[in-house]
Amino acid sequence: MNGLFRYACIRANGITTTSPRPSPPGEGDSRTRGMGRIGQIGLNKTNKKHRTMKTTRICTLLAMLMVGGKTAYAQSCQPFVDSLNAMSYKACMAYWSEDFQTAYSLYSKRDSIEPIGGFYDLWYYYVTAEIENHPLKSKELLFRLVAKGLDKGGAEQLFLHDIGLFERVYWHELDSLISLGESKRCHPFIDSLAAMAEIDQAIRREPWSEENRQKMIAIDSTNTAKLEALIAQYGFPTWELVGREGSHNAWLIAQHSHTLLPWYLTRLRQAVQENNADSYDLAYMEDRFLMHQGQPQIYGSQMSWRIVADDTIKGFYPIVDVEHVNERRLPAGLCPIEFISRNYLGTDSIIILKETPLIEEKK
Repeated sequence: MNGLFRYACIRANGITTTSPRPSPPGEGDSRTRGMGRIGQIGLNKTNKKHRTMKTTRICTLLAMLMVGGKTAYAQSCQPFVDSLNAMSYKACMAYWSEDFQTAYSLYSKRDSIEPIGGFYDLWYYYVTAEIENHPLKSKELLFRLVAKGLDKGGAEQLFLHDIGLFERVYWHELDSLISLGESKRCHPFIDSLAAMAEIDQAIRREPWSEENRQKMIAIDSTNTAKLEALIAQYGFPTWELVGREGSHNAWLIAQHSHTLLPWYLTRLRQAVQENNADSYDLAYMEDRFLMHQGQPQIYGSQMSWRIVADDTIKGFYPIVDVEHVNERRLPAGLCPIEFISRNYLGTDSIIILKETPLIEEKK
């Protein structure tokens, strides 16, 4: 828009983009003929003042049009954005239903209209390309995933070794790009986060008892203090600084800290917006924060259980607008909530515990 403003200023001042032919002596504007030099100077000052006022009015008008135009443009584009989101949602549901042919077709169409930006949509697109045997598209999507922050740890977590990725001829190209990114990371921070995360998870693998609960509280307190000190020393643990695995380990510790979680959540939102942290981790933390506040969760990531008359009742902590929860879960990288119900509750029904849980899920 700078060019547009410059053009407006040039036009308002009566200047053309090409140099005009100089007027011979005695020629020129009829208003200046026969006037002495002092008279011409006075007229020039008056004209300059008028041109300045005209420029200001035009620039103000253009600014108003730009603001209004942006709003109108955003409103006019909303149906288009909604249709793209709906296409991504259908593709993701097809993926989780193992209808990979439909998923690949929808992702291809979606990507051709506007390049897919979300990491998990890109990941699902890549998996369907592998399954549907599109090697060139698979390679392209892998390079795009690396640009989105996929590293060796992430590749192993996503089971890429199972498809023989590390033996493919182009892996050395990807490996070089990944290694370049990893060389810029803070490895002392990464190592500390890995050690803390292991301690965090080890106590949660122990049988549930009051003694182990007290140990867990003590470990969480110690890890919180260590994480705060590390962040003060090195900075917020983004993908760029510590990689996907390191960022996840830091999130795990913050997720189990009542004191650090609110501050960490604010910074994590910003990092996700900048494509420098995981939307999956953010969804879990948003829900955990709301649960601590006694409010319904957004994504349905938090489960809880109660013991009533020697029976264990397990279900989801209350979810806002549960009928549309998958529309929020899938873009964040979470699977459809029915899969969670089936695997953890043994039913496709979404069981909601109406009361605040006495005991939170260990994760």
